[in-house]
Amino acid sequence: MDSRFWILGVISLLDYSKSSFFGLQDDDSCVLCAQLPETIDHLLTNCPFSREVWFKVLRKVGWERVMPNTHTYSLASRWSEARKQLPKVDRRGFDSLVILISWLLWKERNNRTVDRRVRMVDEVVLSVCNEVVACPLRAVDN
Repeated sequence: MDSRFWILGVISLLDYSKSSFFGLQDDDSCVLCAQLPETIDHLLTNCPFSREVWFKVLRKVGWERVMPNTHTYSLASRWSEARKQLPKVDRRGFDSLVILISWLLWKERNNRTVDRRVRMVDEVVLSVCNEVVACPLRAVDN
């Protein structure tokens, strides 16, 4: 089974209703933008905060051309469309970056919901960049 789809399956299980059930979130609005109801696809792909994180990170690595239009609603379709636009040699790195950004956006959402800590877009982008730099170093250490 392709690991991308396994990750998407796990992510799709994580929605606001669990937070609401445990009393961590009073309403269903997105904690990153407070504009629309929070769904996993909104949180990871359509939220203005998330879109800005995606754009800034993709621009830093020279992949801004794969930034999907605003009519792509699901992470799975966005990911699939974007990776087709990249040379095969770049696709594994892109897959890793998509997983990393999705994880850090989810982590930011949880920090805001549970710990009431808020970071700005540039701080989340910096944390993505720090993780990208740290990943090869971790591989060397192991």
